[in-house]
Amino acid sequence: MAGFKFTLKNNTNKDNSKFQDLQKINKTIRIGIFGGKTRTDTNLTNADIGSVMEFGSNTQQIPARSFLRMPIEFNKKKIIDKAFQELKSTDISNVLTRVGLFIEGIIQKAFATRGFGNWADNTQSTIGKKGSSSPLIDTGQLRKSIASKVVDK
Repeated sequence: MAGFKFTLKNNTNKDNSKFQDLQKINKTIRIGIFGGKTRTDTNLTNADIGSVMEFGSNTQQIPARSFLRMPIEFNKKKIIDKAFQELKSTDISNVLTRVGLFIEGIIQKAFATRGFGNWADNTQSTIGKKGSSSPLIDTGQLRKSIASKVVDK
């Protein structure tokens, strides 16, 4: 798996009572690429490719294009607001699942907007190989592999 745990923290002035209940359920959200399925176009897995794209590779001269950490960091306030919105309208056990799906949507927007305009452009040689100037999008397999799940802490 390439990914990380995301734990909601309330750094706002909003009501803490339900948020504290959410913290007590001993669950967390994992966001990333799960499973080791090998791709059809290479012997690497989506997790292997995702790790290189997320952190970059000096030896392969690939710049880091964070598609997991950066979108979440840029959208922390929206994610916290979503958690509070869900706390008002759903059972606490469903909040993390819904917030995980919301974060997946944010990550998909990063793919659609070239990392909200922050990803380095593809080199001319990469554009020539894949026939597209869109960073991180070639076959679509990496993008489709992004998922969230709620797990025990």
